[in-house]
Amino acid sequence: MREQVEINVGPDGEILLPFQVREALGLRAGELLCVFRQALSLRLEIYSEFLADADAVLPQYRWRYLEAFLSRPLASVGEEGDLNVPPGLLPLRKGDRVILETVRRGLCHELFLYRVED
Repeated sequence: MREQVEINVGPDGEILLPFQVREALGLRAGELLCVFRQALSLRLEIYSEFLADADAVLPQYRWRYLEAFLSRPLASVGEEGDLNVPPGLLPLRKGDRVILETVRRGLCHELFLYRVED
């Protein structure tokens, strides 16, 4: 399953996730996402999905698995669905056009943020 939605950018450059997107992804206030910088986009992983996957990792390797996630730049979902991407990864200003692409892989989602140039 692959879906794309245009996302608004708030006055301080934060990404404003619509309620429908948060609901579909199960994102609640405080949810952590780790951020990977890619050539043309940012890739986001959802911590709660990552944790569910951690149960499949052998106990002696679980901490390293979790440490790999937590050592990456993190962002959290705010009360109103705002997501502040760590500085420098994808500089945004109010009015920028951003696409959130969601790809479902098994039980997890891969999220990609792209800035659209006019």
